[in-house]
Amino acid sequence: MGGSCTDVVTSCGDFTCDGSMMSCLTSCGTDAQCTSGRYCAAGGACTAKKAAGLTCMGANECSSGYCVDGVCCNGACNGTCESCNLSGTAGTCSPKPLARVGSEVTLSSGSSDEHFSMVWGGSQFGVAWIGADQTARMRRVGADGSLLSPAIQTSAVGAQALLGGGASIAWNGTSFGVLWTEPATGLSSKLMLRGVDATGSLAVGPVPMNNYAATRAIDASGNALALAAQIAPVGSSPTVAWSGSLLGVLWRDQGGRFVRAWCD
Repeated sequence: MGGSCTDVVTSCGDFTCDGSMMSCLTSCGTDAQCTSGRYCAAGGACTAKKAAGLTCMGANECSSGYCVDGVCCNGACNGTCESCNLSGTAGTCSPKPLARVGSEVTLSSGSSDEHFSMVWGGSQFGVAWIGADQTARMRRVGADGSLLSPAIQTSAVGAQALLGGGASIAWNGTSFGVLWTEPATGLSSKLMLRGVDATGSLAVGPVPMNNYAATRAIDASGNALALAAQIAPVGSSPTVAWSGSLLGVLWRDQGGRFVRAWCD
């Protein structure tokens, strides 16, 4: 009788088979040459992936697939002010404790400037306020606290902002919108809005929001659209915010008034 051939299965341990599938690798050059749950470490050794909290040089070293702040982490830690290597919570995305960063900077020199408002613009802060000289002003500040530009006047030359009326600022993804109140005829007041791009250039304007007695829609660049419903001709405590597709403008008259300003 003739003999029979049988396949012999050999374990390669932490390594995979070589290209011929006839023998085992004994060192690695890439993670693909290691079995599941291992990575190719310095020196060509296939090493078990690390648990959360252990030090790492790259995501391939971690069982979770995330190497953040020098340790294997349970996630990417993409949230604002999150860290993965805090004492007591290493390996878990956790909020950083509040701490002061950088030094104070002087935005304006007027001791009587008032109604400061601030918004984050993706890579910089925008700050708006009413100056003691009754002008609406705006200034850009870097993420590191550096002053990116001089203070600019957003209100028209010769126009007066209403002290006590307030100021607000919003970011729409490409430019800032600065909102403030100016005196109008008699006891009424008008809301004014002006666009300022990311470099500090002023848009054409400013644009009246309530036209003394009516709400007004605006597009993302601060251009006036059609008038809307009539309201009482008083505007103070203005606030402006961006929803992702439109601006919302809020102010006080005898009650609270709100108008959506959308992109055309």
